[in-house]
Amino acid sequence: MSPIRFRVNPNSAVLYSQEMERALLTFVGFHDPCYKSPVDGVDLKGPILHLLGLRPFDRVHLFTAVNTLDIAKNVEAAAAGEHPGLAVETHVLPIDDPTDYAQIMRGLRSAFREIRERAPEASYFISAESGTPQMHAVWLALSAGGGLSARILQTRPPRFVTADRPVVEEIDPRGILFPDGLEHALEELGIAGRDPAFREAIEIAAQLAPHPVPVLILGETGTGKEMAARLIHRLSGRPAEKFEAVHCAVLPRKLVESELFGHRKGAFAGASADRKGRFEMADGGTLLLDEVGELPAEVQARLLRVLQDGMVQPLGAQSATKVDVRLVSSTSRDLAAAVREKTFREDLYERIHTGTVRLPPLRERRGDIPLLALETLNNLNSRRTVPLRFSTEALRLLSAKDWRGNVQELKNVVERSAVLCKGGVILETELHLSDALQSGDGRYVPLPELKEGFQMDIFLLKMKSRLIARALELSGGNRAAAARLLGITPQAIVNRERRGEA
Repeated sequence: MSPIRFRVNPNSAVLYSQEMERALLTFVGFHDPCYKSPVDGVDLKGPILHLLGLRPFDRVHLFTAVNTLDIAKNVEAAAAGEHPGLAVETHVLPIDDPTDYAQIMRGLRSAFREIRERAPEASYFISAESGTPQMHAVWLALSAGGGLSARILQTRPPRFVTADRPVVEEIDPRGILFPDGLEHALEELGIAGRDPAFREAIEIAAQLAPHPVPVLILGETGTGKEMAARLIHRLSGRPAEKFEAVHCAVLPRKLVESELFGHRKGAFAGASADRKGRFEMADGGTLLLDEVGELPAEVQARLLRVLQDGMVQPLGAQSATKVDVRLVSSTSRDLAAAVREKTFREDLYERIHTGTVRLPPLRERRGDIPLLALETLNNLNSRRTVPLRFSTEALRLLSAKDWRGNVQELKNVVERSAVLCKGGVILETELHLSDALQSGDGRYVPLPELKEGFQMDIFLLKMKSRLIARALELSGGNRAAAARLLGITPQAIVNRERRGEA
């Protein structure tokens, strides 16, 4: 049974649009719209009319079971009489037991999804004063972590109102169930960092999280873009299990559309059964498109259509399916440059970066390197009988490195060094840096940055010349002694000198 929706105030000037505003969500209760004072029998406004007199709203969504529909109609009439410009809608939920948590939760999820599809940019507020205690609890649970991006309005009785406790107060429901807020979520996801630039990026992600707008996460490989996406999902209020990640760069070109949008049996060679795409799998949750800049042009066009109308049509299907998906994209590429080069659609770029989070590379937050290295080692120590520690020199070397692979490269090095460490202390000479050359004194020389224009032959020629010059310096100019240090013949040194290569 779907929720029944009807409108009592059809002449309202308030329309569903992206300019909308403030919408109140509330159950109706036996004290609505008015009730008799238990002291003197005077008519008092019920919770809904009382709140409407204290806060302005553009639209009110009344939720009711069938047995309280008459109350809802009375609230509609009273609200329309007192607030002529207010739009009021009633949603009759399939609830036959107002104390059944499961019924209440299913009804609210379904109704709110339909409401948000019509007004995705509205600001939603919840009044939990009316209805059963079970309804109050479901409001809190859903808004804190189950799919309602809304703030709860607490209305206090006059006797509890003080200077620092107003009549109406907005409450972030996540702050009730998760008292530490952002810090709790960071700890839960294992995201660490104190650098100001990093913290600014994380706080921007947290600010964007409750709003259903698309977010683009920028950053080099290994900076933690997927973890930032998971943080946004974690703080969004959508179901925790509804997170899907697609790594666009590794998808075979012919299978990208099937992976994202799904297919029907027989849609192409090898399609032996129906398959849901990632958009359908993420319905009600968050979809991460990692390295979105690698999507082929034809897929970019289909993705834009999905973002515009929320409809997904699997390959080979005759009709499309409506989905409610919060899109987060990430890339290590310069998408603005890709737009200029006509390799990425400008209209899609504008669509996916309503909100932008830029994660700094690790070399720009060097103060976090020891913190991240020690945290990784502590996690490894939790599974070891004999714990390891870093020497001061090892931490100093880690902090000095550029880390072109960023946080992920650092973690890989710490894990590899811990596994191969022979004692209880990871020394400077025991750091297994994957992109370094080790010199004879146990220290490390970074490899050059690889980019277009790099010529390996010229680099190796220069390195050989430097090694020969260093060997001749150590041997006092004696070619035979220098050759023994290098493991080559003295004639090889002479030949290189004749060619001007040494």
